[in-house]
Formats: sequence, structure tokens, C-alpha cells
Amino acid sequence: MLLSLRKIPAAVRLTLGTVLLVFIATWLAIDRAERLGRIRNRPGWLTVEASPLAVVGQPFELRVALDDLPGAEKIVCGLRWTASDRRISGGLASAGPARETRGGETLSFRVEVKDNEEMRFVAAVIYLSPTGRWQDRTRGASTELIPVRPAGFEGEIPPPRVLGTYPTPTPEEEARRDSRREARGGALNVFLRPLLVFALVAAGVLCAVLAVRQRRGRPRGGRLAHAAWAGFALLMLLFGILEAFDVPGRVTEWVRLASMEHNVYELRRPAQGAVAVAAAVGAASLFLYLIRAASKSRDHRWLWATGIGVVVYLSLTLVGMLSFHPVDVLRSMSLAGVSPFHAARGAGAALALLTAALALRSAKRTAGY
Repeated sequence: MLLSLRKIPAAVRLTLGTVLLVFIATWLAIDRAERLGRIRNRPGWLTVEASPLAVVGQPFELRVALDDLPGAEKIVCGLRWTASDRRISGGLASAGPARETRGGETLSFRVEVKDNEEMRFVAAVIYLSPTGRWQDRTRGASTELIPVRPAGFEGEIPPPRVLGTYPTPTPEEEARRDSRREARGGALNVFLRPLLVFALVAAGVLCAVLAVRQRRGRPRGGRLAHAAWAGFALLMLLFGILEAFDVPGRVTEWVRLASMEHNVYELRRPAQGAVAVAAAVGAASLFLYLIRAASKSRDHRWLWATGIGVVVYLSLTLVGMLSFHPVDVLRSMSLAGVSPFHAARGAGAALALLTAALALRSAKRTAGY
């Protein structure tokens, strides 16, 4: 086996190794983001059991198991509805008046599923409050979205199971979140997109100039180096234009809404993971293809460095467009008000710009380039 591997050309081994590395790194990053999102979004003070299907005109039953509470509270349960875009639109019905509880017990609730023409899903909302009022809530949680069937549905209703739950912020947490959003919307973030667009377009222009110089100079390996620089120029200019109009963000939202409307949103994790990994591997393969034989050119080091910047930016952008849930988790993090996801994309574009500029400077200094 070892001898057979040694017979494979070094370039092929390098290509396969790089593609495999990109595949593993991308998959682990997506899986880690998914796990982190589930951990961060899981309230630890209750467990909710109910059928994963609701029917209009029929009562929807929930069993809520509470952990011990530090003191007496009032618990309230109700349903909220949403249309096919899965954006919560408003309250639907309540399970009745607030109940007294000290936790450590399991409570049952019944909520009537009222008719609504636009309703496609419902979610249960449970909160604790010393007064029973929403404005005074001390803890809150909402369940995963539950599909709704019309009145007269005759199909089989699945038995109850543990539903996924997500924290509902208290008024104090909402105020802190709003203040953080205001901080993130400061002067630095105002210039992030224009800076990214500038870096991409400038890198594209410099790569185009280098491609023209390679074509005219015709040094050893010039044709392939010309193709590599031209490819980098095309990619940078294309994505600079797309970023200027926020096309990656719009594509992400379009994919999100389309998957919601066709009721395949919950199947996104395996599908998106595979597609996002394929996108990252494709970007890395493109990079390797463009510079495969350009190493014979004198500026092969600049080609490698520029290619690394291009593939970092391109891989992250494509993964972000196709695997939006993990990216949403990464976007929710910030360092000095800047998302590490966008910072990494910007770093890739900046690296491509810097190395293209250095390559052009080196070319001007070298006679017979």
C-alpha cells in the first residue's frame, strides 16, 4: 500500500491531501457550530412534551416538566402562530390563567388551535412571572415550530415527544441585546462592507494587470501563470460586484425562505453540511487547478499566497451562503463588535490584495518579467 502511494505523483498527492484537509476542516467547523447553537439555545429549567403536529379546531396538549425553582412563580402557556416564512406573527390562544408553581413538577396544558388562513405553524411559549404578566417574566422558553393541519384532518397524529426548546429573553436581556446591537452598528461596521468591496475590486484589478503582464512577457510558465492571475481577477471582480449589492446575504435569505416554504427546513443540517463542504472543496480544487503548473513562473510564491487569500474568502462566502444556520451562530458572536466570520472573509480578501500588490511591485523590479 505504501509503495503504491509513492508511485502517485507528488502534485497529485498534494492536491488530494489539500482537498481532504479542506473537507475535514469545513465539516468539523459546521458540525461544531451546529452543536454550539443547540447548547446555547437550550433552556435548562424545563422540558416540553407534545405531539409534533397540531390540527385546527382540536386542543393541543402539552406536558411541561419544571426543575426546582428558587421561589414561587406563576407559569403561563400559550400558542403563537407563523406563516410559511416561519416568522412569528402573533399570539393565537392561551392555555388559561397563570398557575402557581414552585417547580419540581409536571404540568399539563391544553390550548385550542384556532383557525387562521395564513397560519402554517405554531409554537408554544411558556414563561414564569411573579405577576403572571408577560412584561414581568423572569424566564421564558418557546418550542420548535409545529406544523398545523386544517380542520377535518383525518391522517394519523404522531404521539407526543420531547420538543426542542429555545430561550425567550427577559426584558432585561432584551435591553442588553439591543444595546449590544447598537454598539455593533457603530462606525467600524458602517465601513466593513465598503472596505470588503474595495479589497475585492482592487485585488481583481491588480490580478488583471499581472495577467496582462504575463501574457506580454511570455516567460517560462507564462501561459499558465497568465491563466491563474486571470482566474483570480475574474473571481475577485465578480464577488466584489456581488458584495456591493449584498448578493451573498440575499441568496442566504432566499435559500432559507425557500426551504421553509417547502417544509424541508428541518432537513437542512445533513444536506447543507454536504453542500457546504462540497463548495469549500470546490473552491480549494479551483485554487489548486489555477496554480498547478504556474509554479514554473518566477512569481509562483505570490500566486500561492494570493490563491490562499482567494480560497479563504471564497470558501467562507460559499459556505455562508449554503449553510446559513451554523453561520448564524458564528455571526451572533463578536469580538470588539465584529463578527469573526466576516473578519475571516475580510482577511482573505486583504491577503489577496496585499500579495497581488507585492507581486506587481516585484514584477516591475524584475527585468524581462
